Amino acid sequence: MRVRGCWSSRYARRIVAPPVDPSRRARRGTLAVVLAATLLGCTGDGAAADRERVEAATMRAEDLTPEWRASPPDTSVESEGDASRFAQCLGRPEPKTVRTATMASPRFELGDGSRASSTAQTVKEVAIATDDFAALDGNRAPGCLRQRLQAELDRQSTPGNAPQRIVVQRLTGLDVGPRTAAFRAVITYPSGDAYLDVVNVQKDKLELQATFFNRVSPFPPDFERSVVAKMLARV
Repeated sequence: MRVRGCWSSRYARRIVAPPVDPSRRARRGTLAVVLAATLLGCTGDGAAADRERVEAATMRAEDLTPEWRASPPDTSVESEGDASRFAQCLGRPEPKTVRTATMASPRFELGDGSRASSTAQTVKEVAIATDDFAALDGNRAPGCLRQRLQAELDRQSTPGNAPQRIVVQRLTGLDVGPRTAAFRAVITYPSGDAYLDVVNVQKDKLELQATFFNRVSPFPPDFERSVVAKMLARV
């Protein structure tokens, strides 16, 4: 999924490679959902300065350890309807009306069960980003994210491998940058649980989202905090 000028408008992009078997497909689909849910697909012609900022903020190989391998991002266009419904759920404006620039990182993979990626976006005014994050801090956000993830994963899963349960909670202790809104989704598949952490950071007009997906157990918070801090240090 992708990030847009707000959680209400995040870009939907996929960060998973084609699965080898049904259980792996379901889990990889989950990761794709993450990005989709948190970042709902935005494209657009922003000012040169905005494009430079989102490029600088995007996750790079050097932000991770050497074992991670990068693959090109999936450039599939996700449904604008999904983005609009997510924005509407959060009480935010139509995403395409507020964005100026956006960029998705490569998809980074470690072994068969770990994924990481990011989306960065700028919006027209600081007030828009501030209100976006006020919505992410509000009571609706966990339910809106769960609803979006459920819809995405149901569409992506093979028969018999759809998630049986998705629980979304706020993730504390990951404050990075001026303002952070983080969530953890525990996704229960027939074959076991997977964990998706979505870390959203606002820096004036910039909205950054980093997504971390892992099977069996979540990533250590220090690892996620370190990656996001490196991204923010460039802007």
